[in-house]
Amino acid sequence: GEAVQRRFTVLTAVVAALGMTATLSACGGDSGTGDVTLTLVAADYGNSAANSSEKYWSGVAAGFEKKHPGIKVDVNVYSWKDVDRKVAEMVKAGKAPDIAQI
Repeated sequence: GEAVQRRFTVLTAVVAALGMTATLSACGGDSGTGDVTLTLVAADYGNSAANSSEKYWSGVAAGFEKKHPGIKVDVNVYSWKDVDRKVAEMVKAGKAPDIAQI
C-alpha cells in the first residue's frame, strides 16, 4: 500500500545517504584515522517495544556498519510527537544530525 511504498522510499533515501556519506568520508577525513560516526535521528511511530522503530533502524545501521568498517552510525529514535523538536534543538545547538527521518 501507500504506507509501505513511503517507508521503502524513505529507507532507500537513507541508505543512499549513508552510502554517499561513506564515499565522501573516505575521500576526506581530517582525523587521519578514517573512523567516522554518523548521527541518525528517526521518528518512532510504534506504541510499544515490540513495534518500535528503534529495532528497525538499529538493524539498518548494523548492516551498514558491517559493510563499511570505520563508520559507526549513532541511532537516535524519538516519538513522532517529539522528533521535530529534538532535531530543531540539535540544529540550534550546532549539532545537526547527519541523517534525519522525520
